[in-house]
Amino acid sequence: MKTVCPIVLPHGPYGVIIESLSRGAPSRTGWRPREKKAERTIESDYLDEVLADFSGYIAADEAYDGPFCILFIVDNHSFKRLYYEVLDHDPAHKDIEQFFRRFKKHLDARGLSVQGITTDGSPLYPEPIKMVFGDIDHQICQFHVMQEINKQILKALTQVRRELDTQKAK
Repeated sequence: MKTVCPIVLPHGPYGVIIESLSRGAPSRTGWRPREKKAERTIESDYLDEVLADFSGYIAADEAYDGPFCILFIVDNHSFKRLYYEVLDHDPAHKDIEQFFRRFKKHLDARGLSVQGITTDGSPLYPEPIKMVFGDIDHQICQFHVMQEINKQILKALTQVRRELDTQKAK
């Protein structure tokens, strides 16, 4: 009987289980997190590369993954991720403001500025945007607007259906 996944290790040409073809120590690639070295690479080499053709227009959003919140900024024209930060709590105005200030510091060092920003319409963003970037164009993402409209339509339909159900003759 054949199974989808092999149950035992495959045998070599002489009937012996092959453990390792290399006499040296096993590879250590990827065993250690890069920590500070990776952080320096992201803050210098990567940012230099993606900010070389910076459009001046960004999109800011947050994503939740279990207990973590990932704040990120993307170039609105090239769709390249410019900056991110992981929080172990739900963001507050102070967190968003600090996040924007750190990003702006990198822009200022390169003589760049933000002309406009797109967000998801969350109340977290307007105040920190004004405090950090000043009076710039702030628009709400079309996708998030459509999502809210659809929610409201479905809510209204549910309410109408419930009213019709109560009016039914029994």
